[in-house]
Amino acid sequence: MGTCAGAPRWWPNPPYRAGAASSRWLDLARRKPPAGHRRIFIERAYAVLATLPHPLLLGFAAIGHRIMEARHLRGIQRRTTATSAGPDVNEFWRKALLVCGILSALLYGAMIVAIGSEGYSRISQTPSELTAIGAPTRSLWMQLGAVYTVLVIAFGWGVWKSAGRDRSLRIVGGLLVAYGSLGLLWPFAPMHQREVLAAGGGTLSDTMHVVLASATVLLMFVAMGVAARAFGKRFRLYSIASIVILVAFGVLTFWNAPRVQANLPTPWIGLWERINISVFLLWVVVLASVLLRGDRVGQDSQERCDQKEGRHEYREGLHHQGPRADLLRPGVRRLLGRCPVRCRPWLDPDHH
Repeated sequence: MGTCAGAPRWWPNPPYRAGAASSRWLDLARRKPPAGHRRIFIERAYAVLATLPHPLLLGFAAIGHRIMEARHLRGIQRRTTATSAGPDVNEFWRKALLVCGILSALLYGAMIVAIGSEGYSRISQTPSELTAIGAPTRSLWMQLGAVYTVLVIAFGWGVWKSAGRDRSLRIVGGLLVAYGSLGLLWPFAPMHQREVLAAGGGTLSDTMHVVLASATVLLMFVAMGVAARAFGKRFRLYSIASIVILVAFGVLTFWNAPRVQANLPTPWIGLWERINISVFLLWVVVLASVLLRGDRVGQDSQERCDQKEGRHEYREGLHHQGPRADLLRPGVRRLLGRCPVRCRPWLDPDHH
């Protein structure tokens, strides 16, 4: 039983309990405090109450009890309302941000397939040539690209919000935000058309275009590699397979890149680059779907291994921890057996 709020340790329980005044409290309130102890305000107030007649004392105590009880119930109601409404709102926005990832993939996929012009070949020309200086499709691509940038940044923030305490997934969210933020720089780094590059008309914007493309690809690889550690075996294998495909077709694209600057035929470079983009867009959709389903980090195979290890250590602990562990009910044993040992420090042999 605790003491009254604000009272010293030598004070007993409150004066009103179960409809009766505590005789022990009355005796201590009327008694002089220990030597060297100076009464504080609450002690003096209790001492004054102790001088009241018994019926009047009960009345004051009952009123005070009701007031404190009402304040306590109001506090519980406020906390319950906040906790019931807060998570629902946060969950709604988290899912909305994750849906932005799916929308971004669908938008960019439509852009690389549908946007074109007379004389443009989607098989032998890269998507970057649609944004080249002087290209008739540059304006449309820039407008849709701005929407894609916003959607990707929102998706990265949604991944961050879904990470909880998982460091790997927070890194993935940050990398996706950085990847999307590069879209803010693309309008300032357009490439020239093939004919201009072959005639030596390349400028600093062409160099910046190559640098941004390299940074974009690097962020894609790192994000996929880090995310492979955040989930179970199937997603890990899927991410690894996606990275392998990106590397294979990326090498083919890089091998033919000088031919673009020389305005030489590039029969398959457009197809190879579109395959690479599609692989990454599909990976984004899968990642968003996994997070929308609620398969958060902590449900992967590593945690299951930790749980198995915890159950083993728990069973061993039952034989070495003395009577404390033996007194546990069977249901409690089964519950604790599912938790890693770090959740049960009192069963840890080194815990004191």
